[in-house]
Amino acid sequence: MYICSCHAVTDGAIRKAVKEGGIRRFRDLARATGVSTQCGICAKHAKEEFDKAIAALPAEEKAGQSAAVSAEFADEPKACAAGCVCTCGKKLDAE
Repeated sequence: MYICSCHAVTDGAIRKAVKEGGIRRFRDLARATGVSTQCGICAKHAKEEFDKAIAALPAEEKAGQSAAVSAEFADEPKACAAGCVCTCGKKLDAE
């Protein structure tokens, strides 16, 4: 199923990026696939699919994940009033 129509990213592509591509942070997924970087409508669903893919990993592959998540969100932009979780910050800068 297509998650991001702007960049033609599917749920399978998200799972593959996590399982085979070694992606462990949502920010890295966005950079690698373009998901949630255009209009941002897909961001919530893309993050849900990403979280499911991470949860499906064997425990040894998730090692260090909590530290990476903490570091990832330390400098992550806050969500805008519309609930956007865009990775580029363009909407946040415009507010």
